[in-house]
Amino acid sequence: MADLHFETNVAGNFTIQNGSFAIMTEGADTGGTFPAPGPFDPTVTNRFIQTDQSSIVTLKWRVQGGLALLMSGTWKCKVILEKMGGGEFAQDFKAATPFVPALVNDYTVKVNIPANEVEEGVYRLLAIINLEGPGGAKAPVVAFADLGLIQFYQAA
Repeated sequence: MADLHFETNVAGNFTIQNGSFAIMTEGADTGGTFPAPGPFDPTVTNRFIQTDQSSIVTLKWRVQGGLALLMSGTWKCKVILEKMGGGEFAQDFKAATPFVPALVNDYTVKVNIPANEVEEGVYRLLAIINLEGPGGAKAPVVAFADLGLIQFYQAA
């Protein structure tokens, strides 16, 4: 998995490590019975996706430290697709998970991009993660990553 970098502006014993991401697509149907087809293409980062395939961007990170025991809130994760070249198209896909107050906790969030939601073209993918407090105020813990270019295409 590729790196996902966090910035924390929290004083005290609070760190985020091992930030990473992967892009997975629905595997092609082999039509056979044995071996049973897997639900996903085994390539961890697939840069070519058919428009009628669903795909998942998996974000992972680890929070550790004593200060995490005193915190609460929700991790808000968003993947943004920005179309390159002529024409305008921008769309974002969201997911969330609760903050777990623990000395060490690993998070895995899957942001789903449904089939037939993205038109043909080359897109830049961006991932944004914010920690929001119980009242919705944004905490000073954020991540931003340029996940690179990806092509959505329609097969005949």
